[in-house]
Amino acid sequence: MRRKYGDAKDITIANKITTPIKASSFSGILLVIVFPMLLNLLVKIDI
Repeated sequence: MRRKYGDAKDITIANKITTPIKASSFSGILLVIVFPMLLNLLVKIDI
């Protein structure tokens, strides 16, 4: 029982660590996709 409890606790800790990493990588992908599009729009508006 104790062993299983320890594993479950480790899994929740790992999730707490990996969730922000996944979120930040997702936002990073969004930035890579959206930022050039926004720059293109600004350039078109300026011209």
